[in-house]
Amino acid sequence: MMVKYELDKLELPYTLIELGEVQIIGIVSQEKLQALKLALVEIGFDLIYDKKHSLLKK
Repeated sequence: MMVKYELDKLELPYTLIELGEVQIIGIVSQEKLQALKLALVEIGFDLIYDKKHSLLKK
């Protein structure tokens, strides 16, 4: 699971990883969010988010 690897590498705590969805615990800094987005793009994913939800799309 490449997404799990990237979350662990950035030390982002999560409760759920399913196809197309990740639930992250707590508040994510803009720096970590940008780092996650770049890492996901490199492995063929895209981060989609709005004020209520963040979605992971492949």
